[in-house]
Amino acid sequence: MPHEGEIGWRRLDDTSIASAFIPCRVLEPAAPDVTVPGRTDARSMSGRDPNPNVRSATYTEHLFVYEDEAAAKAAMRGLVENAARCGWRPAIQPGIGSDPERLHAVRSLREPADLDGPFGYGTALRRGNVLFVVFGEVDQSITDGTDDLAMNAIGEMLCASRQLCPARSAAEASWAPVTPRAG
Repeated sequence: MPHEGEIGWRRLDDTSIASAFIPCRVLEPAAPDVTVPGRTDARSMSGRDPNPNVRSATYTEHLFVYEDEAAAKAAMRGLVENAARCGWRPAIQPGIGSDPERLHAVRSLREPADLDGPFGYGTALRRGNVLFVVFGEVDQSITDGTDDLAMNAIGEMLCASRQLCPARSAAEASWAPVTPRAG
């Protein structure tokens, strides 16, 4: 898990843990956790932003494993639909070729919305039957509250350790790296 062993971060291995990112909880405190159905394993990390002088932020990161890819897709679809329905302004990256499916969403955690904070940032990455969910709560700053380093690291780890990277398409495989000309 990203942040494993870092000061101020703690790990919890509990398959039944509720996701920290439940988009509709801002408006509906009893909103269901759409990441539970089909889940067979879970690992979670919680901690604070390493730069408290820049912003006050806490993060909870979950690695959810599902019985199959369809269950993971359903969980991701539920997060996307609930984020849109409950005012999170989601942005979706559909997972084309060898790229994973991603969700990025942000909203004020107060109702009515308060531009002075706090703000919630929900992100999710799906590869195969695995969903990595990050929820960040940032006080008094509308700057980016995502943990992109962790998101990118887990995407690469899933490729390497669980072989959850689809084969690159012929078009992608033919892409050559671009190197600048000398001089």
